[in-house]
Amino acid sequence: MKKTIRIGTRKSLLALIQTDIVKCALQNAFPEMEMEIVKIDTKGDQILDQSLTSFGGKGVFTAELETELLSGAIDIAVHSAKDMPMEFPQGLGIGAVLQRADVRDTFVTTDGRKLAELTAGSIVGTSSLRREIMIKEINPAAELRLLP
Repeated sequence: MKKTIRIGTRKSLLALIQTDIVKCALQNAFPEMEMEIVKIDTKGDQILDQSLTSFGGKGVFTAELETELLSGAIDIAVHSAKDMPMEFPQGLGIGAVLQRADVRDTFVTTDGRKLAELTAGSIVGTSSLRREIMIKEINPAAELRLLP
């Protein structure tokens, strides 16, 4: 009988695609193992009409995964690094990272101006703390608005 590795993930399309990539990599490395994807509904998936910061920040996408890991219900969890909290519960950490894809972000304007060219008070929307920090470094005069 083959040992099964239970891979926990969110139910979002992006999470499922990322998890399938991990599953394939694990199957290639450990062909004697079975892989089972366990879809977990998180608070971040349930509350879609508010910004993350209004009800808990990035941890709202990981708390349920962490609980399932600590209980033994899943063996590993797959999650986007961009949504990971800065600190982990005792006993958990990042065990592996796949090779990164293209890391460039896209900045879209109606008139083709670059981020550094925006005038003071120009409004830039983002839902990412990492991008918020990057935007402020490139153009401290831009006004940031968090997107839900």
